[in-house]
Amino acid sequence: MKDLLLKLSRKTLTRRGVQFIFAFITVYIGIQFIRFVNAYTNPSTTEFVNRPPGVEAFLPISALVALKSWLANGVFDSIHPAGLVIFLAAISLSLVLKRVFCSWICPFGTLSEGLALLGQKIFKRNFTPPRWLDYFLRSFKYVILAFFIVFIFILMDGASAYAFLPA
Repeated sequence: MKDLLLKLSRKTLTRRGVQFIFAFITVYIGIQFIRFVNAYTNPSTTEFVNRPPGVEAFLPISALVALKSWLANGVFDSIHPAGLVIFLAAISLSLVLKRVFCSWICPFGTLSEGLALLGQKIFKRNFTPPRWLDYFLRSFKYVILAFFIVFIFILMDGASAYAFLPA
């Protein structure tokens, strides 16, 4: 039993470490992106700041269109290649290792867990929404996913997907 608890705590510590690393990377990319936007929008600046390539991870719609273009036209997105690679890696991880992406890597999963722990510390309990609201909120992400799958993979043709990529 003691070995099981020790193993569980090691796994938890490892998971928290991985979450912290990915959260740090996300904040770092966000700071780089703010610097890029400020340099780009300020006409008096002489500083040139490159757009951080990690921003591609935050373009899942573009990655879906790039996937459609790649499947329909056989052309891999050369404008935002990181977005498509990250999207495919996340899907692959999710298919092979179930919830590993959401619970170890995704910054929203980390934020959600952090807020739950904070709520537990502040209020000594977590609030549970009414069942109907919980079902609605959990289902809403699937409605959004279905919307984009229908419009990108069914209604958008390959030529339109390819034309969208340089935008």
